[in-house]
Amino acid sequence: MKIVGSIVKIQGERIALVAVQKDVLEFSSEADQYVDRLSQVFEGLPVVLMGQDPDGAKYYGRDDLVKKLGTVDPNQVPWQEIEAEL
Repeated sequence: MKIVGSIVKIQGERIALVAVQKDVLEFSSEADQYVDRLSQVFEGLPVVLMGQDPDGAKYYGRDDLVKKLGTVDPNQVPWQEIEAEL
């Protein structure tokens, strides 16, 4: 399976940022499962999910990381396709 993600460094912390369909973010149990599985793909880095809607980017993950990512423009993130087994 291919995912679209990036490792970003914000305020000295490395975070795995992964783009998902915005409906994944609507159900915390599903989003939590994604985060758990993706943390293995990104070798234990904290994972934050990002979905977009007409109002902009929405994030799901640890509150402190989501707050940090609130200042990030998703268009400036170096996104890449990553082959991952989920």
